[in-house]
Amino acid sequence: MGQDPEDTSRDLERFLGDLHKELLQVVNGTKRFPDNYTIFQKYSHLFDMFLIAELGDQRTRETGEEKRRICYLHRFLQSNYPLFSVCELTDEFLEARSGISIGSCTGQMAVPSSSYLMRGVKGREERASLWDQRCRALQDLNPVLEKRLIGIHRACKEMGYDALTDLSLSVRGIDSRWLASALNNILDRTEPLYIAMLEEFLEPLSISLDEAREHDILYLLNGEQFDHMFPMDETGNSLLSAIRGMGVDLEEIRSIKMGESMSQGAAFIPITVPGDIHLLSLPTGGYLDYISHFGEAGKALQSVSVSPDIPMEYRYLGDRAIPESFSLLFQRIISTRLWLESRGKNEEIHSFRRLFYLNRMYQLRRLASILQYEMRMDTCPLSDAEDLYRSIMEENMHFSHSPEAYLIDIHLPFRSIDRLRAFVFEAMLRNALLEKFGEQWSKDTGTMEMLREIWPWGGKFELDELANSIGYAELNMEPLVEELEDRIRLI
Repeated sequence: MGQDPEDTSRDLERFLGDLHKELLQVVNGTKRFPDNYTIFQKYSHLFDMFLIAELGDQRTRETGEEKRRICYLHRFLQSNYPLFSVCELTDEFLEARSGISIGSCTGQMAVPSSSYLMRGVKGREERASLWDQRCRALQDLNPVLEKRLIGIHRACKEMGYDALTDLSLSVRGIDSRWLASALNNILDRTEPLYIAMLEEFLEPLSISLDEAREHDILYLLNGEQFDHMFPMDETGNSLLSAIRGMGVDLEEIRSIKMGESMSQGAAFIPITVPGDIHLLSLPTGGYLDYISHFGEAGKALQSVSVSPDIPMEYRYLGDRAIPESFSLLFQRIISTRLWLESRGKNEEIHSFRRLFYLNRMYQLRRLASILQYEMRMDTCPLSDAEDLYRSIMEENMHFSHSPEAYLIDIHLPFRSIDRLRAFVFEAMLRNALLEKFGEQWSKDTGTMEMLREIWPWGGKFELDELANSIGYAELNMEPLVEELEDRIRLI
């Protein structure tokens, strides 16, 4: 007989706490990069194949509440076993990434396709130079990322899965055919408006869509023409005012430990849930900075609202899409007319709201494209991955892409699916809020009362179950796609 599930649960809570403490030290500048390898080795008994198999057997035998708890334990260890097998390579990648400096961005901020890299860079030649530096940095990182990806695929085979896609979708309970159909639906139905709006915002830059490069799109998505509506020195007060207007009291706010981040934007880090929640911040101004702060605050508020009396599995191991959904909902506050009405003239508000929705469409189509790429990578040689990445991204996003990002965009395997599903649920939740409270939902205390009915349960319920609680039979993509098809035209 292996380790008791209760012991596994306690050890897993300690493991996650240690990982997040390590992350906290990196984000607050105490350490330059994390030592995850030592933590994984300390808890290596959790990633034992026999333990994972035994939990799988128990999962089939149990019923009711115990079955749900063991299911969450089993899924977490299954999905993280491949990452355990490559944790040393992960640290090598993180250490190398921490030393990268491009323009005003360093480490993590310099490498992903982040609009922060292009902030304030009006000259196209300067943007192109920064982007070329990023591509060269990725070329230096790709050898370790390639070894890491090979190790992840090898670990999936050890667990009895034919491919990483099979494992990633299995632990989430998602059918690959449904997902492929959903991605095509999103891409097909948003394409005409997405292209039209890209061309609308590229026109003032005197750049056609045919000649646009990634750095051009990231620059326009910064929306610097609206910076006066989102001043740096008002980020914290604006956030505080918004969430108090929804009915969040000072006690809830004070229970979140605030700190300074070494990276632009905000970062939510849960050490223990709900007792030790951190929200770190480095405001820079601009609407993307406000999106970061409002979104991470949404996660932090949900986390501190989780009941301390529910099992560890529900406090830590639920669907990753759940906190992302609340992040997206809180981000949306800054696009509401009520919030914007004192920040600019009507024509400015109109134009900004269009940019906000363009950015949402861009994010959604990018997630769908990366998922298509990940699913197809399983059936192609790694040597063909760069060409596959570029062809899929350019076909779906409609502007030139650098192939060097073919590994950095998937260094967290299939995390895009969690955020995509969060987009779906958040659109359903917002529809429910609109039906109850109208366009004033972001300033109605009833919104917080409705969220407080969900938040104490943490991740106990799956997204389909949460959909039932707000009036839907299941997770439904129509509210999201219909909004992107129709609502933007009504702004």
